[in-house]
Amino acid sequence: MGIGYRWRRLYPIYGKIAGVYDRTSRVVTLFLIDGWRKSIAMSLAPLLPRGARVLDAGAGPGTMSGLLLSVRGDLNMLLMDQSIDMLLMAPRDLDKVVASFEEPPLRPASMDAVVMGFSLHASHDLSMAVTALWGILKPRGILASVNIGHPDNGFIGWLGHLYTMYIIPLLAFLVAGRRNASYFREINTIYDAMPPNRKLKELMETRFSTIRWTPRGLGTVFEYIGVRR
Repeated sequence: MGIGYRWRRLYPIYGKIAGVYDRTSRVVTLFLIDGWRKSIAMSLAPLLPRGARVLDAGAGPGTMSGLLLSVRGDLNMLLMDQSIDMLLMAPRDLDKVVASFEEPPLRPASMDAVVMGFSLHASHDLSMAVTALWGILKPRGILASVNIGHPDNGFIGWLGHLYTMYIIPLLAFLVAGRRNASYFREINTIYDAMPPNRKLKELMETRFSTIRWTPRGLGTVFEYIGVRR
């Protein structure tokens, strides 16, 4: 499960869209993405001990870190992303590392929590990613993630396919121009590669005890919080 060999084509795109990523993401999600991100950040914040070490995995421009720090200034955030261009958009005073969260260069059991804002779905191997994140968490560490999902209902899944194939590129064109619209078309590649939500939840529960699983957008997005087994 995951985008497989397609990651070689997809990962360079993140650097190319760094400057328009956030504003275009807002438009293509009909301005729902900020609420989804805030929901998972606000749910995670009270679960963390004071001074917790938190990895923002697939951090992009650091949006999730900013949300967490706005309510928990005591947290020690580490932003990780494969795109240096994305990390350059993040606040300069935050620690950053250019790396893949599927092979994180961190010590085992070194983090109190991992937060992910629309990044898990870009894994070339979802099972490998979940195992790697499990490995760097301390016992009872927390994984909190909001990501693209794939509805279990076939008809709704087909509607999601049409939306990501046709509507998202159109909206991206209106906001960010023709070239960037072609990059946002790759969201359809990611969406189609995602397993049904029930299968992904089963995968997560091989390593984590679920605290919360909340579908959004008719199941095209999900919020997940789990504790390391």
